[in-house]
Amino acid sequence: MQTIWERKSIRGFLSKPVEDELVKKVLEAALQAPSACNMQPWEFIVVRGKAKEELVNALISAYRQEKRPSRTQSPVPEKYKKRMQELFGAIKEYAEKTPGFDTWEGSLRFYNAPVVILVGKDKNIDNLRLLDIGLSVENLMLAAHALGLGTCPIALTLRYDDVIRQTLNLPSELELVLTVALGYPDLTLPINQFKAPKARLDECVKWID
Repeated sequence: MQTIWERKSIRGFLSKPVEDELVKKVLEAALQAPSACNMQPWEFIVVRGKAKEELVNALISAYRQEKRPSRTQSPVPEKYKKRMQELFGAIKEYAEKTPGFDTWEGSLRFYNAPVVILVGKDKNIDNLRLLDIGLSVENLMLAAHALGLGTCPIALTLRYDDVIRQTLNLPSELELVLTVALGYPDLTLPINQFKAPKARLDECVKWID
């Protein structure tokens, strides 16, 4: 319970490498997630070192040429839009106190995390199985926190799906659904003192007796 309540997104990492054994442990935790019919539809690709540097350079280059819109353009219901606005308002103070902080470029640099985990599925797997993949990613992030690591799930990078595919030569049948930054948190950064506000129980739960 403590790990669940303490975990938060980390938006600035130390350059310290993450030991292979710890990377394996968080991935093994991800693989313990439940899935419909035990399909285990997730695929993980760990990107580090020179490959990560090349990926970041390619993403930043693409961003500076074209700031792409979100892949989903459907309207957001008002109550969810309000929560997003509350987040942006709350994080602003911490972002302004962090030198050079930029959400777009920060995300595309994976906030300087030494490890990037690409999360995907076979494109022929139904999108209903995205729930299963989400369960596995939550396991991964909770395990990382328990081991003294930090994570940040980043979807903005998927606006440059084609760039990621070309740079890493990914197979055509792999559909990317998320990227996760993994590393040791830089706790000296004000941005890492921020924890997103959460809705109250009565805003999200209805009881039927």
